[in-house]
Amino acid sequence: MRTCLSMLTRAISEWWLNRTAGDWHLQSPRNFHVRPAGNAEPIIQLTDGFTRAKNLERQGMPLSRELMYQLLQTSIENESIDAARDAHLLLASSPHVHVCLLDDRLIQLFSLCGSLLEANLVFCLVTRPSCHTWHAILSAHTDLGFNKEALHMFGQMQWMGVKPSKVTLLCILKTCGLLSALMKTFLAHNLIVDSKFDLDVEVGNSLLDTYAKCGSVMDACGIFEKLETKDVISWNSLLAGAVLSKQYFLALEYFCKMQETGIEANNITFSCILNVCGALEALPQGRLIHGHLLKGGVSLDIVIRNTLIDMYVRCHTLEDAYKVFESIPDCDMVSWCTIIAGCTQHGYNSLALDLFAKMQQGGLKPDRISYVHAVKACSSLGSSKQGMFMHSEIVCCSFESDVVVGSTLVDMYAKYACLDEALKVFNALQRRNLVSWNTLIGSYVQQEQPTLALLLFERMQQDCVQHNEVTSRWILKACGSIGAMDEGYWIHDRALKAKFESNVLVESSLIDMYMKLNDLKGAKWVLKRSSNPNLTIWNESITDGASHKEMVDASKILENMRNESCISDEVRISCISKACATVKAIGKGMLLHNEIILSCINIDAVLANSLITMYADFGDLMSAQKVFDDLPFKNVVAWNALITGYTQHGSDFSAIELFGKLQQNDVVPDGVTYLSVLKACSNVGAIIQGKVVHDLVMRSLTDDVMIGTALVDMYAKCGALQCARKVLHGMPKRSVVSWGALFSGYGVYGSLDSSKQCLEAMLREGLGPDERIFHSILAACSHSGSVEEGRQHFKAMQEVHGLIPGIEHCNCMVDLLCRAGYLPEAKEFLCALPVVPDVYGWMSLFTACRLHGNKQLARLCFDRVVDLDPNMAGGYLAMLNVFADSEMWTEFHRVHDLWRSTGAAKRPGKAWVEVDNKVHEFNVFRSSDLQPGNVLLVKLKSLKRQMIHHGFSPGLHLSLEPFQDGYGYMF
Repeated sequence: MRTCLSMLTRAISEWWLNRTAGDWHLQSPRNFHVRPAGNAEPIIQLTDGFTRAKNLERQGMPLSRELMYQLLQTSIENESIDAARDAHLLLASSPHVHVCLLDDRLIQLFSLCGSLLEANLVFCLVTRPSCHTWHAILSAHTDLGFNKEALHMFGQMQWMGVKPSKVTLLCILKTCGLLSALMKTFLAHNLIVDSKFDLDVEVGNSLLDTYAKCGSVMDACGIFEKLETKDVISWNSLLAGAVLSKQYFLALEYFCKMQETGIEANNITFSCILNVCGALEALPQGRLIHGHLLKGGVSLDIVIRNTLIDMYVRCHTLEDAYKVFESIPDCDMVSWCTIIAGCTQHGYNSLALDLFAKMQQGGLKPDRISYVHAVKACSSLGSSKQGMFMHSEIVCCSFESDVVVGSTLVDMYAKYACLDEALKVFNALQRRNLVSWNTLIGSYVQQEQPTLALLLFERMQQDCVQHNEVTSRWILKACGSIGAMDEGYWIHDRALKAKFESNVLVESSLIDMYMKLNDLKGAKWVLKRSSNPNLTIWNESITDGASHKEMVDASKILENMRNESCISDEVRISCISKACATVKAIGKGMLLHNEIILSCINIDAVLANSLITMYADFGDLMSAQKVFDDLPFKNVVAWNALITGYTQHGSDFSAIELFGKLQQNDVVPDGVTYLSVLKACSNVGAIIQGKVVHDLVMRSLTDDVMIGTALVDMYAKCGALQCARKVLHGMPKRSVVSWGALFSGYGVYGSLDSSKQCLEAMLREGLGPDERIFHSILAACSHSGSVEEGRQHFKAMQEVHGLIPGIEHCNCMVDLLCRAGYLPEAKEFLCALPVVPDVYGWMSLFTACRLHGNKQLARLCFDRVVDLDPNMAGGYLAMLNVFADSEMWTEFHRVHDLWRSTGAAKRPGKAWVEVDNKVHEFNVFRSSDLQPGNVLLVKLKSLKRQMIHHGFSPGLHLSLEPFQDGYGYMF
C-alpha cells in the first residue's frame, strides 16, 4: 500500500509539473449532444403549422413529407404531447406520406413526452421497421427506465435479422451497464466484433465503461489495452470501474500510467482518485490533489467538491470537510447529505441536526438519505423529542414506508426502548429487509423480552425471509434466556446447514445458550467442532460455565484447553483467571496462581494484568499489589488494573498515590487511567489533584466525552460548581450523562436556579432530561425548601417528559415535604405509593418527626424501618434520640436492648479535608485525629471561626451517638 501511495504522490507531482510547464488554457468539455445546423428558414409555429396541414387535408390536397418532417421536428424541440398526437392522426390519415423516417421521429417525440405506450403503438404499426426504427424504440425504453424490456426487444430485433447500427449498440451497452447484465454485455461484445466496430474509439470506450459497471474489471482492462487510441474518457471509464469494484490499487496503478502518457486529467479523473484516497484513508495524497487543483486554476464543479467533502470525512478530518462545504456557493442535496453524514459518523450529532435545519431553511427539501442521517443523529443523542419530530416530518413526506428510512426509525425507537413505536414503524414498511428484522429482534432481546423476539422470528419465517448470522445470534440468546431448548436446537441445526456455525460470534452464542440450558455436553460439542477456537470462544465457554462445578476447577479447565495447540498457556490462564473472578472464587484463583508458579509459566504483561484484575475483583489488593510489584516491565494496562482496583474498593488515596508513581515512571496515562483517578478524586474531594489531572487531560484527550463527564462529576462533587459548568460548556459533545453530572452537584448544594438554567440550556440542545436529572432537580428543590416548584417538576416529569418516577424520586418528594414541615402530607404520600416504600423514605420522615416533636408518627416510622431493615442501626439511634428528648427512659432502654439483640452496628462516619495540596481523612471517634497540633484539628477550628463569623451558632440539645462498641450511647 505504501508503494502505491508513493507512486500516487509522484504521479500527482508530475501532473502538476506538466500543467505548470504547458498551456494554462483549459480544454473545452466534449459536446456529446451536437445538433446539426438547420437551414435559414424560420421555425414555423406549431399551432399555425398543424392548422395549415389540417386545412390542406380537408381540401383534399396531399400533405408533403417535408411539411410533416418540419412539424415533427418542431414538436420534438417543444416536447409537446398534444402536437405528437395531432401528428400521429395526420400520418394515419395520409398513408401516401408514410415513410420510416417520420415513424422514427414520431417514436422519438412520444418518448420525449414520456408516453412509452403510444411510442410502442406507432412501432407496432410499422410493417418493416428499419434499424433506425428499432433504435428509436430501444432508446425510448432505455430513456424511460424500462431497461429489461429494452434488452428483450433487442433480442427480438436480432431474431428478425435486423443488423444493429453503431448507435443502437451504444444504446444497448448503456442498458447493460445500468442493469449490470454481464452475460448480455458478452453477447453485445460479440456483435460489435462481428460488425467491425471494436476499433471505434467511442464504441470501445462504451464497452469498457459497461464491463466496468458490470464489475468485470479484468475484461475492462483487456478492452482498454486493445484500444488503439485512448482518450481521457477511456482512462476515466477504467478508473471509475476500478473504484466501483473497490480495486483501489489497480486504480492508482492506471492513474500513474495515465500521467506517464501525458493525457490531461479532468475533474472526473480527480473525482475517481479522490474516492481512492478516501477509501484508503490516504489523507496526505488527498490533500496534495486538493492543493494542486486549487493552484492549477482548475474549475472545481459541484461533483468534485462533493467528492472532496466525502474524502475528508472518510479520512476523519471533519474540519477540512466543513471548510470545503462552506466554500461551495450553491450546495446541492449531495453536498448537504455528505456533510451531515460525516457529522453523524464522527459523533457531532448536534451539528448534524443544525445543518439539517439550515438545509431546510435554505429551501432544499430533504430526501430519504438526509432523513436517514438526521434520524441517526437523534438516535445517538438520545433525544426522543427530536426523534419523534423527525418521524412526523418523514410521515408528511411519505418516506415512512421506505425500507431504509423505516429501518433507521425502527433502530431509533429501539435505542429509546420504545419497542411499541418501533413495531408500529416496522409494520408500516411496505418491504422489510433483513436489517429491519434483525434490528427489531435484537432490540427485543436486549430489552429482555425474548418471548417477543421468538414470536417475531416465527413471523419472519412465515414471510419466507432467510435469516443470517446476526439473526441466529439474537435468537440463540433469546432461547438461552427463557430456556427454549427445542427452538435452540432447531436454530443450531439451521446454523449447521447454512454453515453459520463457523462464525465466531455464532459459536460463542451457541456455547452461551447451551450453558444457560445446563447442557454442558452441547457446549463441549460446539467447542470441539470449532474450526478456529480463539480467545472469544474460550472466554464465552469458561465465563458462562463458571457457575458449573465441572468447569470451575482450574486443573480441569487447563486439561480441556491444553489440547488446543493454537492457544498459548498464557491465554488459557488468562481465560481461567477471568472465570474465577466472575464467580468470586478466590480459593480457585489462588490455586491457579500457584499452578502458574509451579509450572514455570512465564508471566508476561497479558497474564500479569489478568492476575491483577482477578485479585482486584476479589478485593485482595495486597496480592494484586504484589503481582504488580513483581512485574519487570509495567505497561499502562497494569497500572490501570491496580488503580481501578483501589478505586472500586474504596482505597481512593492509594489510587491517587499510585497515579503519582505512574507519572514518576514516565508512563503515559490513557483514558482509563484518567477515568479511574478522577473517580478517586471525586470520592474524597481531592480537588487540587483533580485539577492536576484536568491539566493533563487538556493536553491529550480534549474531545473524549466520558473523560469530560468525569471532570464535570469531579468538580461537582468537590463543590466547585462554576468549574464543573465551565468544563461542561467547553465540551465539543455533551451527552445526557454529562448534563446529569452537573445537575447532581446542583442537587446536593440546593442550587435550584442554576438547575433550571441548565435544564433550559439542555432542552435547547435537543436533549431531554432523564430520571437521574429529575432526581437531582427534586433534590435541589428539597435542599432549597422550594415545595411548590418540587411538585411542579414531579408533575412535569410524568406529564411533559413521559418518565415514570422511581422510588428515589418519591423519596425526594418525601424529604421535600418533611423539610418544609408537612409531615402528615409526607405520610400520606408514602402510604399512597403504588409500590412498597423503602427504608430511606421512612427514615426521612422519621428524622423530621424528631425535629418537630411528633412522637406518635415517630413510633410508626420506627416500626416501618425495623420491618424493612432490622439491621439498620440508624433507625434505632433515631428512636433513642426521640425518647431521650422526651426523657422516656423506660422506652429508651427497651429500644436499646432490642438494638443490641439484632447485632446492628452503625459504621463510624468518615470525612476528608484538603490542606496544603494533600487530602486528609478523619473518622468519628478516632482520637488520633483530635490530638493538639493535628492538621485536622487546626482546620476544624478554622472552620468553626468562619461559621461564627458568618453568624451561625449550632444548637445545643440532647444528642445520642454510638461510640466505639457500636451500641453504647453518650450525651
